[in-house]
Amino acid sequence: MPKNLVFIYGTLMSDYWNHYLLDPAKHDSSKFIGGGVTLKKYSMKAYHYPVVFDKPAETHIVGEVYSVSGDTLSALDKLEGVPNFYFRRLEKIRLDKKKTIEAWVYFGSKNFSAVMFKPVPSGNFRRFKSTNSFMK
Repeated sequence: MPKNLVFIYGTLMSDYWNHYLLDPAKHDSSKFIGGGVTLKKYSMKAYHYPVVFDKPAETHIVGEVYSVSGDTLSALDKLEGVPNFYFRRLEKIRLDKKKTIEAWVYFGSKNFSAVMFKPVPSGNFRRFKSTNSFMK
């Protein structure tokens, strides 16, 4: 079965509530590849979960890369509300080991309203969540 690489940066990451969809301990078809960062800069905003937009291009996004089955990728699309709230496209990601790969990245669609969301200048949702009291 062909595998898909997906770059995640929010509540799908390990230690967050939606990680059950990717947890290799629960899904033989999922495999953690490593931490990564986008090669291009984007804009991240967050409230209880983050969203990434193309513009303004402010920061590199920090996340994790997983290899997943087509069925798991479809489940992620459903969770993310593709195509109404998010869409995904292949982007270049630099892994911790400095290797560059292409992986699917989810972006907020034009229908996504981030009015209540705060900017995440670091592009790191985990750090943002740990330093903002309204997130705890």
